[in-house]
Amino acid sequence: MHPYHISYFSSSGAHSFGRTHCRYIHDRLYNFSGNGEPDPDLSPSLLSDLQKQCKPAKGISDPMVFLNPDSGDGYKFSNSYYKRILDKKAVLGIDQDLSYGNDTADISDEFAGDFEYFRRMFALAISRMGNLGVMTGRNQTKLQVYKQG
Repeated sequence: MHPYHISYFSSSGAHSFGRTHCRYIHDRLYNFSGNGEPDPDLSPSLLSDLQKQCKPAKGISDPMVFLNPDSGDGYKFSNSYYKRILDKKAVLGIDQDLSYGNDTADISDEFAGDFEYFRRMFALAISRMGNLGVMTGRNQTKLQVYKQG
C-alpha cells in the first residue's frame, strides 16, 4: 500500500474518540439500502445498543452517540477503533467500509494488534495534514499538497 494511503487510513483513527449525531447513522439502523432493514454487516449487539440510543426519527431530538464506545467520556486515544472495525462494530458506515478492502482490512488488523505502530502512523498522518497549503481567499479553491521528502 502506498504510504499516503496508509496516512489517509491511519487518520481515520481520529474516530477512536468523539461523537456523532444519530441522524448520521439512522439509515444504518433502520433503513439500510432503502429496504426498511438495518445494515446486515452491523454487529447485532451494537445495533441493539445504538437503536436504544437513536430512536426512529419522530421529532426534533437528535441525540449523540460515541463513535467508539470503548473510549467513552474519557475520549481515550487507542487502537480499539480498529478492533471494532474487525468485529463489525464501527458506528459509522464509512468506518466499517474499511474492513472490506484487502489492503485496508490488513492495515486494520495491523493497527488493531499494534498500538505503537498505529500511534506512529497517526502522528505522521496528522503531520502531513499540517503541511497542506489551503488557499482561502475569494475565488481560490485549489488545494495544494506538499510532498514530504
